Amino acid sequence: MKDEFFGTVAGCTLAAAIGKYRMPGNKLIVESVYLYIRDTFDFLNDNGGDQYLGHWNHTGFDVFYSHQLSDKKNEIIAASAYIAALLLFSILSRKTVSTQFRNSHFNKWRDLNRLGGDLLIFSSLKEYRCNPPIEVVLK
Repeated sequence: MKDEFFGTVAGCTLAAAIGKYRMPGNKLIVESVYLYIRDTFDFLNDNGGDQYLGHWNHTGFDVFYSHQLSDKKNEIIAASAYIAALLLFSILSRKTVSTQFRNSHFNKWRDLNRLGGDLLIFSSLKEYRCNPPIEVVLK
């Protein structure tokens, strides 16, 4: 089922690590394992697309889902009423406005500044008991 979790980590790797164990003699007895998720964000523009990264300013960022709707050229075809109101407010009050950023913007900034990189994200560890324990004979 595709939900928020799927949308967030659909291409992730589920990994396992040995948790509690004993080594009597030439045996490894694994009593628990830790499961965790490893995921990457790599800012690639596959198939000519240019992924939306949100609206940013010097104080932070926000994501407006209507800005993710795009035509074949990946141009915005649906404007968020909130962004339109924010822009009008910004012009009238001379306050900071948020600017839309995409993968291409980040990649250009990264090339110019020789900073930034891809993200590597790890979830928290979740321990699972092995019942019965896993026994491996070591040679």
